[in-house]
Amino acid sequence: YKDALNRLEAESPGTKQRFYWGFLDKQEKSSSVAPSMSEIDQTSLQPCTVCSQPTTAGTCSFCRMMARAKTSIK
Repeated sequence: YKDALNRLEAESPGTKQRFYWGFLDKQEKSSSVAPSMSEIDQTSLQPCTVCSQPTTAGTCSFCRMMARAKTSIK
């Protein structure tokens, strides 16, 4: 990619600078839309209906897997 960008710059001066500033503009726009890690960490946890461990679902994934395993053993 570096060689291609250098060839473009040689043929059309200012290409690298436009590419760089365009990249920064897109980063700035996407970062304002994407949730931050602190927003992601604010996910609402509730106790599992079976084991009371914290989960984002009604029943935690461990209890769901155990229930599936018990039904497949029968």
